[in-house]
Amino acid sequence: MNRQKTTILLRITMHAMKVFPERNIWSYYGIIFLALAQVVRCNFCGGLVVYWGDFMDIAVVDGQGGGIGKIIIEKIRDEFRNTVEILAIGTNSQATSVMLRAGANEGATGESALICNVDQVDLIVGSLSIILPNSMRGELTAKMAKRVVVSKARKLLLPLHRNNLDIVGLHSEPLPHMVDALVSQIKQYMENEGGNRNVRG
Repeated sequence: MNRQKTTILLRITMHAMKVFPERNIWSYYGIIFLALAQVVRCNFCGGLVVYWGDFMDIAVVDGQGGGIGKIIIEKIRDEFRNTVEILAIGTNSQATSVMLRAGANEGATGESALICNVDQVDLIVGSLSIILPNSMRGELTAKMAKRVVVSKARKLLLPLHRNNLDIVGLHSEPLPHMVDALVSQIKQYMENEGGNRNVRG
């Protein structure tokens, strides 16, 4: 858990102790549990699923107009609400701005920003182009592509690109369907790994 979230948790607990001084210690443990638990809407069971652990950090990488990143972020935010922290990394300022308006918590732009941040997240999300050097009409540099590939974060990529490359065995799907599948993969990752950075691969 990072310093900011730890500080928020301590403030919540201290405030509860002032407001309810007569409560026993188990009440405060309950407050801590609720602050740590991540409640995610479950479309299949029509209820709520509680995940134990830190909030999951997701980096969404896109370039050019930022349209793909925008769709991804809107879908992730709609599904997981505020139980995830989304960092928008754009190859240009316009892409970053578009993704921020779509619901990202923070934004960063350019090669240096990507290199500095991809090891600080649990998941890296984007199109296949983000691991292809000189893709996005040259906006995605070779250094950026390499840094994404070697990052310890899990990569979830959509098979979308404009390079002279064919991936055999994949069926063409509309973008909304692919993003739905991406969200399902994120949900599965959260259930299996719980956002624990020590088990990233």
